[in-house]
Amino acid sequence: MKKHIMALAALCIIAVFLIAPSAVSTANENGPKECNDKIDNDGDGYIDLADSGCSGKSDDDETNCGDNVCEGLETAANCQADCKEEFCGWSTYGRCNSDNQCVQDGCNGEVCRGFKEAPIITQCIIEPCTDAVAYGMECGCVNNQCQWHGA
Repeated sequence: MKKHIMALAALCIIAVFLIAPSAVSTANENGPKECNDKIDNDGDGYIDLADSGCSGKSDDDETNCGDNVCEGLETAANCQADCKEEFCGWSTYGRCNSDNQCVQDGCNGEVCRGFKEAPIITQCIIEPCTDAVAYGMECGCVNNQCQWHGA
């Protein structure tokens, strides 16, 4: 009797794994596409074919890279024009009286510190978000503290 219950349980588990994926994929394939569902899927104020992100009724992505709105499936990886990561440099907030008392440090220049502070050693991992020039950031003296600020 115990063997029959175990066998039945195993069959049920196998059935779930065989049936569930096909049910999910069928629902996604048969549902309305983003460019034909009467919804503003990317939140830019345009619906379906009125959205410049739609190339036709069968298009399933209303987003349009280059419209200055990070939306839908856009990310910093696939649409830097719309989805910019925030600057990820950091500051020590060392004391200063002028910009020339602040220096960039770290392997990628991602640290803003006071020139009298000990050097900062960081890992040399190139991250686009540490590019101060690209983000319009400068290391300088703000309120008597060395920190990043807009150029």
